[in-house]
Amino acid sequence: MPNSSSIASVSSSATPLPLLSNEQIIFRARPHFIIPFSFIFTIWAVGALFLWLLIKFGTINFIPQVSPELIEIIYISAFVFVGLMIFLSWIRTEYILTSKRVEWRFGIIGQSVLSIALDHIENILLSISIIGRIFNFGNIKIEPAGLTSSIKFSEVSDPQRRKEQIEEAAG
Repeated sequence: MPNSSSIASVSSSATPLPLLSNEQIIFRARPHFIIPFSFIFTIWAVGALFLWLLIKFGTINFIPQVSPELIEIIYISAFVFVGLMIFLSWIRTEYILTSKRVEWRFGIIGQSVLSIALDHIENILLSISIIGRIFNFGNIKIEPAGLTSSIKFSEVSDPQRRKEQIEEAAG
């Protein structure tokens, strides 16, 4: 059972978590913020370059019965929509460790929850990429005993400390 100094505070914007009796939250985390913003930036940069090339070489003018301005609006709207979906996916993904279980909550419109009781954890695997070492994020895969599904905390910040917290809670 973790002591009260190891209990992380939960922001008021976090999704309420129904706790079991005598259960305490040890940490709640999201994927590192660099991940969604790097995807959004890359998609927008490639899209902007492609749109610029279409305009620069006059390719847009060859599409009959559609004004170039309409194509630009549709194109930009699509990239804003994709960026919004990536952001919402990030904001709605949550990794939770309590004194009794680990949980992964995800979903943009609906919400899915995968949960493993701490006493069922068999393996905890940690992997950190080169970029992850620079920005201090990595993946933690939690494998339960006897079950085929596992939970992966993807691109979680401070992965070594998070892994140690899970190991300590699992005993």
